[in-house]
Amino acid sequence: MAGTTKFIRLMQEYTNWKQSGSSIIGQKDGYWFTIAQTGMMQPIILSAAVARLQSESLDQLITSILAKKNDYRISQYKNKGHILNFTITPDMTAAKSINRVDELIRDLSAKFKQYGLETGCGICAANTPLDAYRIGDHAAAICKDCQTKLKQDFDQIIERNAFQGTYFTGLIGALLGSLLGSAIWLLVSYLGFYASIVGFVMAFLAQAGYRLFKGRIQKGMPIIVLLAVIIGIFAANTAEIALSLMRDPDIGLSLAESLRFAPQAFYNSELFYVEKIWANTGIGLLFALLGSWPTLKNLSAETRGRIYQIEEIQ
Repeated sequence: MAGTTKFIRLMQEYTNWKQSGSSIIGQKDGYWFTIAQTGMMQPIILSAAVARLQSESLDQLITSILAKKNDYRISQYKNKGHILNFTITPDMTAAKSINRVDELIRDLSAKFKQYGLETGCGICAANTPLDAYRIGDHAAAICKDCQTKLKQDFDQIIERNAFQGTYFTGLIGALLGSLLGSAIWLLVSYLGFYASIVGFVMAFLAQAGYRLFKGRIQKGMPIIVLLAVIIGIFAANTAEIALSLMRDPDIGLSLAESLRFAPQAFYNSELFYVEKIWANTGIGLLFALLGSWPTLKNLSAETRGRIYQIEEIQ
């Protein structure tokens, strides 16, 4: 399957669990587990939902597991209520990672049984018959009641997104957010760096502005956010040129004059090194798009309704 790492593919073959995208889900000794890895050498996330989890039992269980965190290469542990999440640093080979994750699952299953814990719904924590579902891009074992309620909630969100808001107000908000990101870009550029993380920040601010100004959550949303990011990059480069003109003692322009002349740097070859300006702008756009890609990808999935889809994993 496209986008599936070698570890996930081989782990699925080893466990014979169900697969959904970058995750696999299944049971070990009656306990449900989910394993996910979004990319090669990206962290492996192991999750388990436990019913009636008491703080005392949790503390004892986690203490015993984390005592061997170096053996399992656990880099981080978090619990979200009744859901336990372990972040595991992958080995250089998928086979070694499979052995570590398998041992951790066996250890957790034994500890759950030792403390009298039972598997629970990934949403409500109820100890009731569960089935594996894809919820957006994630896999979870949930009960029928939660599946029904979640589907109703998702249907309402999709219907609301289809009719609420406008692209025009969303564009205004996205542009304002992107221009705020331009100021950050200018600061980073002034310090002598090009960083794709600034592209991520700019895309995040653009989509935040889009939502704040009640933009419609439809297929045009990622296009508008992308357009806002591109405009933000050109605005940042134009402002950078204007500041250079203003600081140059041989030119002696005021801020207003510099801002008026700066756009000519993109086409007036008599006054500016246009090719160099476009080369610098192109590099800025490249880094911005690299940084923006995760946000744009998520927005595209949202507007297609994928994150609001729920289906049983066969």
